[in-house]
Amino acid sequence: MIKIFIKLIFACSLIVGNQTKVSAPKIILKDISFDVTFSGNFLKDNQYVLEINNDGFSPDKQTKSVISFNNLKISQTGEATFILSQESKNIYKMKKHIIPGWISVLPPFIAIAFSFATRSVVPSLFIAIWFGVWSISAFSPLKIISSLLSSFNIYILNTFIDKDHAVLMLFTLMLGGMVGVVWNAWNNKTLNTKSKHS
Repeated sequence: MIKIFIKLIFACSLIVGNQTKVSAPKIILKDISFDVTFSGNFLKDNQYVLEINNDGFSPDKQTKSVISFNNLKISQTGEATFILSQESKNIYKMKKHIIPGWISVLPPFIAIAFSFATRSVVPSLFIAIWFGVWSISAFSPLKIISSLLSSFNIYILNTFIDKDHAVLMLFTLMLGGMVGVVWNAWNNKTLNTKSKHS
């Protein structure tokens, strides 16, 4: 019974150990270079090819545990299918969204525009983060609510967990508070000056 249990554990570790993991950007910008790295157990002598929308790419680095493709570019927007194959046998398949590069600069502009319009920094930052997360889901109308939840659950929560990001967030909040204090002091000074001259 113990021998069967040990063999079962060994077999499970082999199955789990052969999984392929990928390191790639969450979203890809059109005509901007990016890298894709696959980790797992690979045969060093075999030829691996990464197909992106039926275009084949050879690896820049290939070892027994890592296959990496560097400086890849995609010139169309929409959804792209990535297939890692070994001599016409598919090993890994994933789909990524490709968006135009100018969309990546919209969240800061949205934050600035909403800050001027509402005179409130923190809600403007939240709206800009929400827009950025929605852009990661390729602006799908069905994912607008889930992107709102993801913006709080993943991005804002992780900001407060990471020490460096938390310091930056606190600095932003303190800067917004200081602007409010100066604004109120200036308004009170002008009101007091007008009331003395009346």
